[in-house]
Amino acid sequence: LAHSLDRLQENKDVQGSIQQVSIAIVGKYNGLSDSYLSVTKALTHSAIHLQVDVCVQWVDAAELEPAMRDSDVARYEAAWTTLRAAKGV
Repeated sequence: LAHSLDRLQENKDVQGSIQQVSIAIVGKYNGLSDSYLSVTKALTHSAIHLQVDVCVQWVDAAELEPAMRDSDVARYEAAWTTLRAAKGV
C-alpha cells in the first residue's frame, strides 16, 4: 500500500493533477464513521489502483425521501443535486 501511495504521489507530481472522481454514498448512518469503513477503504484502494482521486460525497438517505421535500425543500434539493452530480453511487 505504501508503494502504491508513493506511485500515486509521483504521478500527481508529474501530471500536475489527477482526475477527480466524485462518488456519492447514500446511507442512514452517515454520522457514524465506522458504519461504511469497508466501503471507504475499498474506494481508497480502487483509487490508488486506477490512479484517480476519489471525492466521497455523503448523502443522508432521509434527505432523498418525499417527506423531506415537504419539511425542508432546500435540504431535499441539495441531496438530489449531490446525487445527480456524482459519477458513481
